[in-house]
Amino acid sequence: MSTPREKVLREQRRAVETAILSKRMDFAVSRDDGQVVSSLQQSQLLERVPAAIFDGVFIVPELRDTAERWLRVNVRGMLQMRIEEEVCVRASAVACGPENETERWHGAARSLPAPRVRRASTENRDRRQSTAGGINGRRHRHCYHPPMLPKYEHEIRDPIHTFIRVSSDERRVIDSRAFQRLRHIHQLALTFLVYPGATHRRFEHCLDVMDLAGRIFDVITRYPRHPDVQQLFPSDKELDYWRTVVRMGALCHDLGHIPFSHGAEAVLPKGTHHEQLSVDVILSDEMRQIWSTMKPPIDPLDVAKVAVGLKDWPRDPKDFTPWDELLTEIVTGNAFGADRADYLLRDSHHAGVAYGRFDHHRLVDTLRVLRAPGTGKPTIGIERGGMDAAEGLQLARYFMFEQLYYHRVRRALDLHLREFLRAILPGGVYPTAVDEHLRLTDNEVLAELSKAAQDANHPGHQAADRILSRRFYRVLYEPTQDDLSTNINAVEAVLRAAETRFGTSAVARDRETKPSKPMDFAVWRDDGQIVSSLQESKVLERVPAATFDRVFIVPELREEAERWLKENVRGILQMRIEEEI
Repeated sequence: MSTPREKVLREQRRAVETAILSKRMDFAVSRDDGQVVSSLQQSQLLERVPAAIFDGVFIVPELRDTAERWLRVNVRGMLQMRIEEEVCVRASAVACGPENETERWHGAARSLPAPRVRRASTENRDRRQSTAGGINGRRHRHCYHPPMLPKYEHEIRDPIHTFIRVSSDERRVIDSRAFQRLRHIHQLALTFLVYPGATHRRFEHCLDVMDLAGRIFDVITRYPRHPDVQQLFPSDKELDYWRTVVRMGALCHDLGHIPFSHGAEAVLPKGTHHEQLSVDVILSDEMRQIWSTMKPPIDPLDVAKVAVGLKDWPRDPKDFTPWDELLTEIVTGNAFGADRADYLLRDSHHAGVAYGRFDHHRLVDTLRVLRAPGTGKPTIGIERGGMDAAEGLQLARYFMFEQLYYHRVRRALDLHLREFLRAILPGGVYPTAVDEHLRLTDNEVLAELSKAAQDANHPGHQAADRILSRRFYRVLYEPTQDDLSTNINAVEAVLRAAETRFGTSAVARDRETKPSKPMDFAVWRDDGQIVSSLQESKVLERVPAATFDRVFIVPELREEAERWLKENVRGILQMRIEEEI
């Protein structure tokens, strides 16, 4: 049976909900009999929709532990205190309402120096911004809700994989300055100027690569294992350590990306790549402090090797053991790497195209550690039942490059972006010192881009103006198969002729013509044999390389240049390029 106090509190809460929902969803409904009635008269649901209310107390993070200990000791006493008893007895329910308990706590918490404590409720929604802002922009942490047990696993919602779960140790890495920087690095550079939804960042991509890499690790290390590779695996106890290493390597694999990611990578010093910067950040003193306090402590060198792989490792290749090579394949592998799987799914989702989708659940569940046919080297292969999903991944990658990553406008914007960065960076080169790298994000570049576009004397004005005013390069020429059969150097011939006619500053060339090798990986057939995927698949060897070779022209000369090219292209293609011969 309810006590008098519980009855009062229940009545007060009901009164608050009634006040908040005094403006219920009331609209006109035209019934089938022709009458127009109120929605509240017609619906059995609208009047029953509860109020969305909250009431909580926040505290700055540096006092959170102290405050929580203090609260655990004192909360019961504070909740028994009577606050302005005469007001509560005659009680305007909206004035006192269900906040009684929080009000008592809030009154006691005021003994802490202001503005260290903040209150948030449905009654002061207009002050939420300042409530969440904290001191110097730091978020106030929720210090009081009904007491609950500490959380050691935390969930992050994600549109691709629904939930990403992280431990408290892993969350400390996520909260680090190096990783939080990725919130301000676009995944696809300036692609959002072409596909407006492509505004996603490296931050969420890396979170999902971590989650996917953990799932792959769980699948390939579980029993039963192929007997030929059984001796490769460490003990089950050691596997816990290596699982954390794989997840952290996946999480940190893009820490070295410079502003606008791959779109600007050409401004790095010659011979430097973002993987090298990732290693430098992972091994930095700031990150070492985090690795050393994890339970168990993590060797940052193990994390770095998983993050970048043997191919892009900037140190001695002998650092890698066969086990290291297998683990980095989980993240960086060409066939089934978690990095590739996530960027195809994520970029497809945010750009609003369907090309990047494939059955990643089936793919992951059929991955196995096998001996590669021919070499006998331990590698990540697949059961025969996962071949369709593996083929789907390779086709998705081809179409995404053709339709999104190599989109002509996206590539034109990259040309202008690199021109702008060379104009504003000291010596036209991106700084590679860790602290300087961590201070630069897309935000700083975009702010300077806006400034330059408005200042005709700014060294990057022309490139900035072309990007922001959408006066970027337009395609003048792409070769057809007939053109290439006439002159294998057709693009070079058109480029030289256009530069002679319109000037080198008005013309540019952009290309990606690297040949693509068919995706060859180990397949565990139903009869127990391990064979090459090229032997088992009718599709993989036929997937073409995604290539392009284009000549661009500034938009103000486009019409004139197109008329000129139409009249002269046959003659240009007949010319021999004697310099190359």
